[in-house]
Amino acid sequence: MTAFKRIAILAALLLISGALTAPSSHALSGKCTSGFAAVEGVRYTCVAKKWQVAKLQGTLVVLAASSLTDVAPDLKRAFKRIYPGADLIFSFGGSGTLAQQAINGVPADLFLSAGPAPMKLVAEKNALAGFARDFATNSLVIAVLKENRLKISSLSDFSRSKIAICAPEVPCGVLAQSVARAAKVSLKPVTLELNVKSVEAKILLGEVDAGLIYRTDVLSSSELLAIEIPEAVNLKTIYSIAPLPSSKSNIYTRDAFIDFLLSSKGKALLSKAGFAQP
Repeated sequence: MTAFKRIAILAALLLISGALTAPSSHALSGKCTSGFAAVEGVRYTCVAKKWQVAKLQGTLVVLAASSLTDVAPDLKRAFKRIYPGADLIFSFGGSGTLAQQAINGVPADLFLSAGPAPMKLVAEKNALAGFARDFATNSLVIAVLKENRLKISSLSDFSRSKIAICAPEVPCGVLAQSVARAAKVSLKPVTLELNVKSVEAKILLGEVDAGLIYRTDVLSSSELLAIEIPEAVNLKTIYSIAPLPSSKSNIYTRDAFIDFLLSSKGKALLSKAGFAQP
Protein backbone atom coordinates (compact mmCIF):
# COMPACT_ATOMS: atom_id res chain seq x y z
CA MET A 1 0.00 0.00 0.00
CA THR A 2 1.41 3.37 -0.99
CA ALA A 3 1.86 6.23 1.49
CA PHE A 4 -0.81 8.19 -0.41
CA LYS A 5 -3.37 5.37 0.01
CA ARG A 6 -2.57 5.06 3.73
CA ILE A 7 -3.15 8.79 4.19
CA ALA A 8 -6.43 8.65 2.21
CA ILE A 9 -7.74 5.74 4.31
CA LEU A 10 -6.75 7.46 7.57
CA ALA A 11 -8.49 10.66 6.46
CA ALA A 12 -11.69 8.73 5.64
CA LEU A 13 -11.69 7.00 9.03
CA LEU A 14 -11.18 10.31 10.83
CA LEU A 15 -14.08 11.82 8.88
CA ILE A 16 -16.44 9.01 9.91
CA SER A 17 -15.22 9.11 13.50
CA GLY A 18 -15.74 12.87 13.70
CA ALA A 19 -19.20 12.61 12.20
CA LEU A 20 -20.27 10.09 14.84
CA THR A 21 -18.95 11.95 17.86
CA ALA A 22 -21.60 13.07 20.33
CA PRO A 23 -22.17 16.84 20.09
CA SER A 24 -20.99 19.22 22.77
CA SER A 25 -23.49 21.36 24.63
CA HIS A 26 -21.38 24.31 23.53
CA ALA A 27 -21.22 23.45 19.82
CA LEU A 28 -23.04 26.72 19.15
CA SER A 29 -21.06 29.77 20.18
CA GLY A 30 -22.46 33.05 21.41
CA LYS A 31 -25.26 33.99 23.76
CA CYS A 32 -28.91 33.44 23.03
CA THR A 33 -32.12 34.84 24.44
CA SER A 34 -34.70 32.26 23.36
CA GLY A 35 -35.68 29.74 20.72
CA PHE A 36 -33.89 26.80 19.14
CA ALA A 37 -31.40 26.11 16.36
CA ALA A 38 -30.30 23.11 14.32
CA VAL A 39 -26.71 22.51 13.24
CA GLU A 40 -25.52 19.40 11.38
CA GLY A 41 -28.70 17.54 12.25
CA VAL A 42 -28.53 18.34 15.98
CA ARG A 43 -31.19 20.47 17.66
CA TYR A 44 -30.23 23.02 20.31
CA THR A 45 -32.34 25.06 22.72
CA CYS A 46 -31.53 28.28 24.54
CA VAL A 47 -31.20 27.64 28.29
CA ALA A 48 -30.02 30.39 30.66
CA LYS A 49 -28.69 32.34 27.66
CA LYS A 50 -26.58 29.37 26.50
CA TRP A 51 -27.14 26.91 23.68
CA GLN A 52 -27.58 23.31 24.85
CA VAL A 53 -28.46 20.11 23.02
CA ALA A 54 -32.24 19.75 23.15
CA LYS A 55 -33.44 17.27 25.78
CA LEU A 56 -35.81 15.31 23.57
CA GLN A 57 -37.96 12.54 25.01
CA GLY A 58 -40.21 9.80 23.71
CA THR A 59 -40.13 6.49 21.87
CA LEU A 60 -40.47 6.61 18.11
CA VAL A 61 -41.98 3.73 16.15
CA VAL A 62 -40.28 3.54 12.75
CA LEU A 63 -41.71 1.57 9.80
CA ALA A 64 -38.56 0.68 7.87
CA ALA A 65 -37.78 -1.29 4.72
CA SER A 66 -36.23 -4.69 5.43
CA SER A 67 -32.98 -3.73 3.70
CA LEU A 68 -32.36 -1.19 6.48
CA THR A 69 -32.32 -3.93 9.14
CA ASP A 70 -28.55 -4.09 9.48
CA VAL A 71 -27.85 -0.35 9.65
CA ALA A 72 -30.76 0.42 12.00
CA PRO A 73 -28.92 -0.47 15.25
CA ASP A 74 -26.09 1.94 14.37
CA LEU A 75 -28.59 4.70 13.59
CA LYS A 76 -30.38 4.06 16.87
CA ARG A 77 -27.17 4.15 18.94
CA ALA A 78 -25.95 7.36 17.30
CA PHE A 79 -29.32 9.08 17.76
CA LYS A 80 -29.50 8.08 21.43
CA ARG A 81 -25.95 9.35 21.93
CA ILE A 82 -27.23 12.79 20.97
CA TYR A 83 -30.59 12.50 22.72
CA PRO A 84 -30.33 10.00 25.63
CA GLY A 85 -33.99 10.49 26.54
CA ALA A 86 -35.22 9.35 23.12
CA ASP A 87 -35.61 5.80 21.83
CA LEU A 88 -36.40 4.08 18.52
CA ILE A 89 -38.41 0.93 17.85
CA PHE A 90 -38.02 -0.33 14.27
CA SER A 91 -40.70 -2.40 12.55
CA PHE A 92 -39.21 -3.96 9.41
CA GLY A 93 -40.98 -5.33 6.37
CA GLY A 94 -41.49 -4.99 2.66
CA SER A 95 -42.12 -1.35 1.78
CA GLY A 96 -45.46 -2.19 0.15
CA THR A 97 -46.65 -3.94 3.31
CA LEU A 98 -45.47 -1.06 5.49
CA ALA A 99 -47.23 1.42 3.21
CA GLN A 100 -50.53 -0.37 3.79
CA GLN A 101 -49.91 -0.29 7.53
CA ALA A 102 -49.31 3.46 7.40
CA ILE A 103 -52.48 3.96 5.34
CA ASN A 104 -54.47 1.88 7.83
CA GLY A 105 -53.27 4.09 10.68
CA VAL A 106 -50.96 1.72 12.53
CA PRO A 107 -49.41 3.71 15.44
CA ALA A 108 -46.06 4.87 14.04
CA ASP A 109 -44.05 8.06 13.73
CA LEU A 110 -41.91 7.57 10.61
CA PHE A 111 -41.96 5.68 7.31
CA LEU A 112 -38.64 4.75 5.65
CA SER A 113 -39.43 3.35 2.22
CA ALA A 114 -37.29 1.55 -0.35
CA GLY A 115 -38.53 2.74 -3.73
CA PRO A 116 -40.81 5.66 -4.59
CA ALA A 117 -44.04 3.74 -5.25
CA PRO A 118 -44.89 2.80 -1.62
CA MET A 119 -44.21 6.33 -0.41
CA LYS A 120 -46.26 7.80 -3.26
CA LEU A 121 -49.17 5.54 -2.35
CA VAL A 122 -49.14 6.68 1.30
CA ALA A 123 -48.98 10.31 0.17
CA GLU A 124 -51.92 9.85 -2.21
CA LYS A 125 -53.97 8.44 0.67
CA ASN A 126 -53.15 11.57 2.74
CA ALA A 127 -51.54 9.39 5.43
CA LEU A 128 -48.29 11.37 5.73
CA ALA A 129 -47.71 14.23 8.14
CA GLY A 130 -45.21 16.04 5.91
CA PHE A 131 -43.09 15.77 2.79
CA ALA A 132 -40.90 12.78 1.91
CA ARG A 133 -37.14 13.30 1.65
CA ASP A 134 -34.68 11.04 -0.21
CA PHE A 135 -31.78 9.89 1.96
CA ALA A 136 -29.99 6.95 0.29
CA THR A 137 -29.75 4.63 -2.71
CA ASN A 138 -28.99 0.94 -3.08
CA SER A 139 -28.25 -1.40 -5.97
CA LEU A 140 -28.67 -5.11 -6.63
CA VAL A 141 -25.92 -7.73 -6.79
CA ILE A 142 -25.93 -11.46 -7.33
CA ALA A 143 -25.61 -13.12 -3.93
CA VAL A 144 -24.24 -16.63 -3.46
CA LEU A 145 -22.71 -18.55 -0.58
CA LYS A 146 -18.97 -17.86 -0.39
CA GLU A 147 -18.04 -21.34 -1.64
CA ASN A 148 -20.06 -20.62 -4.84
CA ARG A 149 -20.10 -24.29 -5.79
CA LEU A 150 -21.74 -23.64 -9.17
CA LYS A 151 -19.16 -20.97 -10.06
CA ILE A 152 -21.87 -18.42 -10.80
CA SER A 153 -20.34 -15.26 -12.24
CA SER A 154 -23.11 -13.46 -14.13
CA LEU A 155 -26.85 -13.33 -14.71
CA SER A 156 -26.47 -15.68 -17.67
CA ASP A 157 -25.53 -18.43 -15.19
CA PHE A 158 -29.00 -18.22 -13.66
CA SER A 159 -30.29 -20.50 -16.44
CA ARG A 160 -28.50 -23.43 -14.73
CA SER A 161 -29.27 -22.37 -11.16
CA LYS A 162 -32.10 -22.31 -8.67
CA ILE A 163 -32.65 -18.66 -7.90
CA ALA A 164 -34.77 -16.46 -5.64
CA ILE A 165 -35.79 -12.88 -6.26
CA CYS A 166 -38.26 -10.45 -4.74
CA ALA A 167 -41.88 -10.47 -5.89
CA PRO A 168 -42.75 -8.00 -8.67
CA GLU A 169 -45.02 -5.93 -6.41
CA VAL A 170 -42.19 -4.87 -4.06
CA PRO A 171 -39.32 -2.45 -4.86
CA CYS A 172 -36.54 -5.06 -4.91
CA GLY A 173 -38.64 -7.14 -7.33
CA VAL A 174 -39.27 -4.16 -9.61
CA LEU A 175 -35.54 -3.49 -9.66
CA ALA A 176 -34.71 -7.15 -10.34
CA GLN A 177 -36.90 -7.14 -13.45
CA SER A 178 -35.37 -3.85 -14.63
CA VAL A 179 -31.87 -5.30 -14.26
CA ALA A 180 -32.91 -8.45 -16.13
CA ARG A 181 -34.31 -6.41 -19.02
CA ALA A 182 -31.13 -4.33 -19.18
CA ALA A 183 -29.05 -7.52 -19.29
CA LYS A 184 -31.42 -9.14 -21.81
CA VAL A 185 -31.94 -12.25 -19.69
CA SER A 186 -35.08 -14.00 -18.53
CA LEU A 187 -35.35 -14.72 -14.81
CA LYS A 188 -37.04 -17.96 -13.79
CA PRO A 189 -37.00 -17.98 -9.99
CA VAL A 190 -38.12 -20.99 -7.99
CA THR A 191 -39.50 -18.61 -5.37
CA LEU A 192 -40.67 -14.99 -5.16
CA GLU A 193 -40.20 -13.32 -1.80
CA LEU A 194 -41.81 -10.24 -0.25
CA ASN A 195 -38.52 -8.64 0.86
CA VAL A 196 -34.75 -8.96 0.42
CA LYS A 197 -34.24 -10.55 3.84
CA SER A 198 -36.43 -13.46 2.79
CA VAL A 199 -34.37 -13.89 -0.40
CA GLU A 200 -31.19 -13.77 1.70
CA ALA A 201 -32.58 -16.45 4.04
CA LYS A 202 -33.29 -18.79 1.10
CA ILE A 203 -29.65 -18.48 -0.01
CA LEU A 204 -28.23 -18.98 3.48
CA LEU A 205 -30.40 -22.07 4.04
CA GLY A 206 -29.21 -23.58 0.75
CA GLU A 207 -32.72 -23.68 -0.67
CA VAL A 208 -31.52 -21.77 -3.75
CA ASP A 209 -28.14 -21.39 -5.43
CA ALA A 210 -28.28 -17.62 -5.83
CA GLY A 211 -30.48 -14.57 -5.56
CA LEU A 212 -30.69 -10.89 -6.33
CA ILE A 213 -30.45 -8.78 -3.18
CA TYR A 214 -29.16 -5.37 -2.24
CA ARG A 215 -25.44 -4.75 -2.00
CA THR A 216 -25.80 -3.68 1.64
CA ASP A 217 -27.31 -7.04 2.65
CA VAL A 218 -24.32 -8.92 1.23
CA LEU A 219 -21.82 -6.57 2.87
CA SER A 220 -23.38 -7.23 6.27
CA SER A 221 -23.15 -11.02 5.91
CA SER A 222 -20.02 -13.07 6.60
CA GLU A 223 -21.44 -16.02 4.62
CA LEU A 224 -22.32 -14.38 1.33
CA LEU A 225 -20.34 -13.33 -1.73
CA ALA A 226 -21.43 -10.41 -3.92
CA ILE A 227 -21.06 -10.71 -7.70
CA GLU A 228 -21.35 -7.39 -9.49
CA ILE A 229 -23.90 -6.90 -12.27
CA PRO A 230 -22.67 -4.40 -14.89
CA GLU A 231 -26.23 -3.67 -16.01
CA ALA A 232 -27.19 -2.71 -12.44
CA VAL A 233 -24.74 0.18 -12.17
CA ASN A 234 -27.27 2.84 -13.16
CA LEU A 235 -30.35 1.07 -11.79
CA LYS A 236 -30.90 1.88 -8.14
CA THR A 237 -33.55 1.91 -5.45
CA ILE A 238 -34.05 5.30 -3.82
CA TYR A 239 -34.87 5.39 -0.10
CA SER A 240 -37.03 8.14 1.36
CA ILE A 241 -38.22 9.14 4.81
CA ALA A 242 -41.45 10.89 5.76
CA PRO A 243 -43.21 11.73 9.02
CA LEU A 244 -46.42 9.98 10.01
CA PRO A 245 -49.04 11.47 12.33
CA SER A 246 -47.51 11.34 15.82
CA SER A 247 -48.62 12.06 19.33
CA LYS A 248 -47.94 15.65 20.31
CA SER A 249 -45.15 14.59 22.67
CA ASN A 250 -43.26 12.81 19.86
CA ILE A 251 -43.41 15.42 17.11
CA TYR A 252 -40.14 17.21 17.97
CA THR A 253 -38.28 13.91 18.45
CA ARG A 254 -39.71 12.56 15.19
CA ASP A 255 -38.59 15.62 13.24
CA ALA A 256 -35.18 15.53 14.96
CA PHE A 257 -34.60 12.00 13.64
CA ILE A 258 -35.34 13.18 10.11
CA ASP A 259 -32.76 15.96 10.57
CA PHE A 260 -30.28 13.42 11.95
CA LEU A 261 -30.73 10.94 9.08
CA LEU A 262 -30.18 13.68 6.49
CA SER A 263 -27.14 15.13 8.30
CA SER A 264 -23.47 14.23 7.85
CA LYS A 265 -23.78 11.91 10.87
CA GLY A 266 -26.58 9.89 9.29
CA LYS A 267 -24.88 9.90 5.89
CA ALA A 268 -21.64 8.58 7.41
CA LEU A 269 -23.42 5.60 8.96
CA LEU A 270 -25.34 4.83 5.77
CA SER A 271 -22.16 5.06 3.71
CA LYS A 272 -20.36 2.72 6.10
CA ALA A 273 -23.17 0.18 5.59
CA GLY A 274 -22.78 0.38 1.82
CA PHE A 275 -25.57 2.80 0.90
CA ALA A 276 -24.92 5.59 -1.59
CA GLN A 277 -26.30 9.10 -1.59
CA PRO A 278 -29.30 9.96 -3.79
